[in-house]
Amino acid sequence: MSRQSHRNQPDTESAQVTASPPLPPQFEEVVYRRLAKGDVIKEYDLMKHLVTQGFTQFTPSLDPLALFRGHFLLFHLLYRLQEKWQNEAKGLLCIHTLEICLQPNRKSLENTAFALTEADEIKRYYLDYNTFLTTQAQDVVNLIEQFWQSFGSQPSQSLRYSDAEITEAKQCLKISTPLDDQTGSQVVMKQFRKLSQTHHPDKGGDAEDFHAICHAKEVLLSLWSR
Repeated sequence: MSRQSHRNQPDTESAQVTASPPLPPQFEEVVYRRLAKGDVIKEYDLMKHLVTQGFTQFTPSLDPLALFRGHFLLFHLLYRLQEKWQNEAKGLLCIHTLEICLQPNRKSLENTAFALTEADEIKRYYLDYNTFLTTQAQDVVNLIEQFWQSFGSQPSQSLRYSDAEITEAKQCLKISTPLDDQTGSQVVMKQFRKLSQTHHPDKGGDAEDFHAICHAKEVLLSLWSR
């Protein structure tokens, strides 16, 4: 059900649907202990740590909907802790897929990418628990498709790559068969998505490896933009 449809319903029903659950027992304590030392941790590594502490809802999954729900729930809870810890003067919780940390005070963040004025829209998105409740598998598929399209649109027709670069790109994407005009681009995208499950930073992969397969994808897709 869409957000718009909830807004058209009585306020009492909408409140029941969108009300956030209590913080899981011990969740705040576990996260605070992990971040209080000043370490910077990736989302994937924090999720793995939480699983070792008994929070099985954050177990990594290759199922798109399960992956989205685990990610959304973690960020929803972290943004709630961000507000709580600010009010308690514990510091400012910085939230990003590649960098989660606890800064001692807001002043230290004035010149960083974590400025709250730039993150308000993202924060509102994750604090809306209705998104967690209503997002379905097809919604996640659509989000992923939009990401791939925006992240790596096809190069312009004037862009050319050498035979050596094309061969290297095929090796990077582990493509050993010839690419024909009918199915070549589909093969490239299928292999790219497969490797992204391993190399995407959100899934614990290395950022440089992920950029390499993204570049390889662009090189090979340029074959059909000439």
